[in-house]
Amino acid sequence: MSELRESVTKGLTPLTDWLARQGYRVELKTECSEDIVSAIVKEAKGPEYSVVFMIKRRRKKGLLGRFAGSVTESVVKRVETPVVIVRI
Repeated sequence: MSELRESVTKGLTPLTDWLARQGYRVELKTECSEDIVSAIVKEAKGPEYSVVFMIKRRRKKGLLGRFAGSVTESVVKRVETPVVIVRI
């Protein structure tokens, strides 16, 4: 799991560095949870967040893609904090 966190952190470093140069206070958090939507929603509802950035991969194709829910869409529907979606 630590390899995954390191990979995510490394991949997002250019974005977090850019945001910091623009004057934003940036804190990168990576968490693991069985119910990822609830974990993100709980964190995002904290008073210290003015915006949440989420990475969105392409939707799965085929039958699974039609029935699998999107984590990003679920979070957007459940939080009042603005969510910026970065497509990869």
